[in-house]
Amino acid sequence: MKKRAAYIFLAIYLIGATELHQLLKMPLLLEHYNEHKLDNGNLSLISFIYQHYLGDDGNANDDQKDQNLPFKSAHFQMQNTVVFFVFKYELPKIIVPQNQSGWPVMQSYSLSTIALDALFRPPKV
Repeated sequence: MKKRAAYIFLAIYLIGATELHQLLKMPLLLEHYNEHKLDNGNLSLISFIYQHYLGDDGNANDDQKDQNLPFKSAHFQMQNTVVFFVFKYELPKIIVPQNQSGWPVMQSYSLSTIALDALFRPPKV
């Protein structure tokens, strides 16, 4: 049931936010095709689409119907969708010990023994 509701809401959103609402005009396309088919019996659907979308159909009396065909005119709209997610996350508290003196001092025990056994040694402090 939840999947079905999710699909319905997705379809409503896509029809409203994109140009998919033009698909709802497909019956107008078929009706207009049938009108042209009555005038010219040899007219195929491909040639009808070519005439109405790429060329001139030769009939100036039905320009209003031609403009109502799907994907014939673009209606640009801008829709901003903002989604807020609220996460409750607390960062762990890190306790850093403070140095007694203000400056870090290199201690002799902080040098590795590999550095002391090497031929080139770091300078002594």
